[in-house]
Amino acid sequence: IDYAGLLAQVYDRVEMSSEKQIARIRAGGIVTEKDVAREGNNAHDPAVSRDGRRMAFVARAHNIDSYIMLADRGDATTSFADTPRSKIVEGESINRLSWIDANSFVYDSVATHDRYYEYSDLYRLDHDGDGEKTESKTKWKRKRLTKGLRAREPAVSPDSKAIVFVQSTPGST
Repeated sequence: IDYAGLLAQVYDRVEMSSEKQIARIRAGGIVTEKDVAREGNNAHDPAVSRDGRRMAFVARAHNIDSYIMLADRGDATTSFADTPRSKIVEGESINRLSWIDANSFVYDSVATHDRYYEYSDLYRLDHDGDGEKTESKTKWKRKRLTKGLRAREPAVSPDSKAIVFVQSTPGST
């Protein structure tokens, strides 16, 4: 087997593929980025609702607590970066959220018991769906989905009929 020849073929394919990607990037021009968090906090796990109107993301404050921020742009022409946002869940350690439909999402929350024991559970947050553009905490209803299950990192199926998650048990995930 000619390993040197095979390696040369691989290098040629990678080079051709890279040149095509670089050409596409150059043709697209420079994109100006906008900060979604805006508050200087660590933001992660952005998720857009099924209708494209709302974006929620997890933001972490300097004191380790995290919260869910929501931007409701009302229509697809407005950028989420230019949309006012509101804090709808706060004071918990949240890692991931996943939209169920245009007005509901599921998220995980990690809590501590007796300073040393961490556990995580899933919660569902539902909006009353009245169509108003301004959000407030009173319009969101929270429901606990698991208790003591060590459930985290939820994802909702495309048809919204199932929620999958990672379950941590002693010695395995």
